[in-house]
Amino acid sequence: MSNLMISNLGPLFYIFISHFMAVPFVLLLHLLGKMCPKVKPITNRFFRYMFYSGSMRFFMEGYLDFCLFSLLNVTSLDWSGAFSAVTLCNYMAIFITVLACPFPIFILVWYLLRMHLWDTEEFKEKWGTVLDNLDIGKEDGKWVVIILPVSYFVRRLAFVLVLVFWYEFLWGQIAIMTMLSVAMIIFINWCKPMESRFMSNMETFNECIALCTIYSMMSLSDAVPDTEIRNDYGEYFIAVLCFYLGVHTLILFGESCYRIKSGSRQLFNKCSKKESLQKQYQKQQLKREALVQKQKDIDILKKKVQAIRARRQSLTSQREPSAIVVIHPLKPESPVRGKESEKKLIRKESPEQKVCRNDTERKLIKQESPKRKTESLQQ
Repeated sequence: MSNLMISNLGPLFYIFISHFMAVPFVLLLHLLGKMCPKVKPITNRFFRYMFYSGSMRFFMEGYLDFCLFSLLNVTSLDWSGAFSAVTLCNYMAIFITVLACPFPIFILVWYLLRMHLWDTEEFKEKWGTVLDNLDIGKEDGKWVVIILPVSYFVRRLAFVLVLVFWYEFLWGQIAIMTMLSVAMIIFINWCKPMESRFMSNMETFNECIALCTIYSMMSLSDAVPDTEIRNDYGEYFIAVLCFYLGVHTLILFGESCYRIKSGSRQLFNKCSKKESLQKQYQKQQLKREALVQKQKDIDILKKKVQAIRARRQSLTSQREPSAIVVIHPLKPESPVRGKESEKKLIRKESPEQKVCRNDTERKLIKQESPKRKTESLQQ
C-alpha cells in the first residue's frame, strides 16, 4: 500500500479539487445574478452551497480520510524522488494536516463567538450544517450543544493519531475508543443536546453498537488463541454490523416514504386548493354578473318611471285647474249654507262644463228683476 495522499484519497481528492476549480464559475454566476435578477436566487443558492453549507458538509464527511491519509504521508515524506507527483503529494499532505488538525478548536471558537446568531435564518443557511438536529433553542447551557459536533471531529482525530502512532498497540487503541464511546453516551443522556428524544435515542444506539464492535475486536486479537472461538466472535461481529445497517436502512426507508407521502399530500392540497380557488372565482364572477344584470334592470325601471312621470307632468300642465266660488244668485243664504259657502267649494271643471255654466248664469240674470239685477251686477 502506498503512503501518498492523492493515490489513497482517490475520488475524494478530485471532488476536493473540483471545489476550487468551480470558484471562477461561481463568481461568473454571481455577476450574472447582479445583471439578471431572475437568475439571482439560483446563483445565491449555488454560492452558499459551494462556500458555506456544501463545503462544510463535504469536509465533515471526508474529515477522517483527509486526516488519516495526510498524516500517513507526513510521517513518511520522501523528498529525494525525481517525480513531481511525489513532491505534490508531500505539499498537499502538509497543507491538509495543518488545516485538519486544529479544525475542532476552530469550530469550537467560531460557533461560541457567534452563539447569539444561531437562531437567525442567514446563519442557518450558511453555517447551520454543523448544528443539524441539535437543540439550539435551549435557554440554559446553550453552549453545551456545540460540544457534540466538536466531539465528532475530536474522535476521528484521536482515532487517526492512535492508528498512525500506536499502530502496534492494540489495547491502547481499544481503550481510547471505548473511553470516547462511554463518554459520549454519558454526555448525550445527561446534557440532552439533541432536538428530539428520537435523535438522542439514535445517537445512544450508535454508541452502543460501537461498544459492541470494540468488545468483539478484543476477542479477535491474540488474547484468544482458539481459532474456533475467534470464528464465533467474528460471526457475532458481522451480525451486529448487519443489525446496525438494517436499523438505519429501515429508518431511511421510513423517512423516504414519509417524505414522499407528505410531498404527494402537499401536491394534492395545492391542486385541490387551486380547484377550490377556481370554483370560488367562478362563483364570485357569477355573483358579479348577477349584480351587474340586476343593476341594469333597476336602471331600466328607473328610466321607465321617469318617462311615466314626465308624461303625467306634461298632461297635467295641459289641463290647468280653475278655482271658482259657486253662489246661488236667487236664494238667500241660510246660516248653515252660509257657513258652507264660506268654505268656497272649489272644483275642477272642463272647458265644456265652463261654457254651460256661463250660459245658465246669463239666463238666470235675464229672468231677475231690475232691482235684483243691479245688485247682482254690483256684486
